[in-house]
Amino acid sequence: MNCYHCGDKISGPVVLHDNHSFCCHGCQSVYMLLAQNQMCSFYDNSERELSKTPQIEKYSHLDNNQVADQYIQFRSSEKNIIQLRSPFIQCASCVYLLEKLHLLQPGILESRVNFSQQSIVIQYNPKVISLRQLIEWLTYIDMNPC
Repeated sequence: MNCYHCGDKISGPVVLHDNHSFCCHGCQSVYMLLAQNQMCSFYDNSERELSKTPQIEKYSHLDNNQVADQYIQFRSSEKNIIQLRSPFIQCASCVYLLEKLHLLQPGILESRVNFSQQSIVIQYNPKVISLRQLIEWLTYIDMNPC
């Protein structure tokens, strides 16, 4: 059985919601946010399959502190801040979802979207999630649900 949101094979306990099976509460939460905002067409997109594949090597360079420092605007032991630009931020539902990242992923402290600049500022705890893990996760959940 595969997770309705991410498509991964469910190897542990199944989380059931709305007659769908999820591999974890994180995937269930993303589904619920999308459903609450009438964005479930996300699950109809066959192109989504391409974005689900973890791209481990693509972001491995972010493990290098010198490279990561080019992206991190502020760094401390408890909080790092990055700003990302994304042409996929196109509607209020995108903003809503992206500003709720802290509810979906441990380690994300806050996320704020600037709609007109199509950018997002993310504060995260580097003791909980690394820059690489954060970027891989954002890619994994597909920042283009619209």
